[in-house]
Amino acid sequence: MGGAAYGSLGPVQVSSPTTATAQIVISPTAALAPRSVQVVTGNESVSLIDIFIVSAATPPGAASATVSTYAGATTPGFADGSATAARFRDPAGVAVGPNDIIYVADTGNHRIRRVATDGSVTTLAGSGAAGFADGGATTARFDSPQGVTVDASGAVYVADTGNHAVRLINASGQVQTVAGDGTAGGSDSPSPRFNGLAGVTFDNGRLFVYIADSLNHRIRSLAPGGGAVMTLAGVDRGFADGARSSARFAEPSGIAPDGSGRLIVADTINSLVRSVHPEKAQNDEAGAIATIAGTGARGLADGAGNLAKFTTPRGVAVLLSSAIIVADTGNHALRKVVLAPTIASFFPARSLAGATVVITGERFDERAPDRNTVQFAKAGGGRTSAIVTAATRTQLSVTVPIDAATGPITVTTEGGAAACDWRLFKTISQVLSILNSPDLHQVTLSPLLRLRPRCELSV
Repeated sequence: MGGAAYGSLGPVQVSSPTTATAQIVISPTAALAPRSVQVVTGNESVSLIDIFIVSAATPPGAASATVSTYAGATTPGFADGSATAARFRDPAGVAVGPNDIIYVADTGNHRIRRVATDGSVTTLAGSGAAGFADGGATTARFDSPQGVTVDASGAVYVADTGNHAVRLINASGQVQTVAGDGTAGGSDSPSPRFNGLAGVTFDNGRLFVYIADSLNHRIRSLAPGGGAVMTLAGVDRGFADGARSSARFAEPSGIAPDGSGRLIVADTINSLVRSVHPEKAQNDEAGAIATIAGTGARGLADGAGNLAKFTTPRGVAVLLSSAIIVADTGNHALRKVVLAPTIASFFPARSLAGATVVITGERFDERAPDRNTVQFAKAGGGRTSAIVTAATRTQLSVTVPIDAATGPITVTTEGGAAACDWRLFKTISQVLSILNSPDLHQVTLSPLLRLRPRCELSV
């Protein structure tokens, strides 16, 4: 204010006993959050809480994303039951386990909750009283847990924030401490300690602890077995997408892998959902950090990603469908974000009608092959559907329709559609022109497809 340094008092111009004017300069990378002002006159001071809001000139969320409420309501509380009847209190961490079951770190209730595929909510562990105690599901105690993850066997790991410890809930509901002793610190193994541990995730069969480094506003990772700690992204408090050396967060909390090589981050103070590409971040490449959803203004608004609003979200998880579940802490609700898929390539490059082609891309629906609709241009006009025989979040195996023609291939999921062009070689001269190809061992006069991706990629 008035040219003064951050946190320092600046000059104001007083024009009357009730009017004063001050010049406020907002940094272009300032965090997107309400601001408070302190007015000091002599020995008296008045604090104006959240008196103005810093907002982005252009909402940074993706217009292709769609947000809806999944479970809970804006009224805080504790209640198991249906999606609309259940209540949470400041939920901060979410994770997806086998069979698409969602687990929630219900921070204010000191419990770990379970959300079934129909949205119904039950309590997995925690007595509801803050404390540090191992034992059975109903007697174990947590202290403001903020992170949760699930391994391939269904074991649940908890970032027990107030206890500075990592806890494990096994299949029978027993809770045990696996790292940390309840004392804040920063040491690694053999006597590891944490300080406000907020994020934990399970990736590629190994447990990675991701720390929400509040004072440094960074995303950091701790390798398995107490190995090296690495900063993936973030240089200071604020908001900026881009490369690792320039991107900024404001108290990032929840973090989860998306199944396509990226990390999804709940950027709490900025009230945004963002992504980090670890390899690009390590190489300090542009575009390593991007905003997926949110305007930066706080509130509860569903809709397109660049219009939707969150209030201090602290947890994220990614379903097999590629949808993102957000623990919208300030709104006491779970939100759902879906993005359109992308197509990167086809394999093999040449194939016959009726053969199998593998489509590689991102954000496909892994729940079942028929959750992905793949269509080819149809001979004589229109579209013809392909049979999808296998699906992961990054690959689809499809059978090329017999009546396929030159034109775009489209992949449609609940998040939207992506298109990619290919061409049909069907004349004898076209077939003969590739007879000497080293990877072509058999040629028939059936229509031969040469797949040449020219894709329309979604954000």
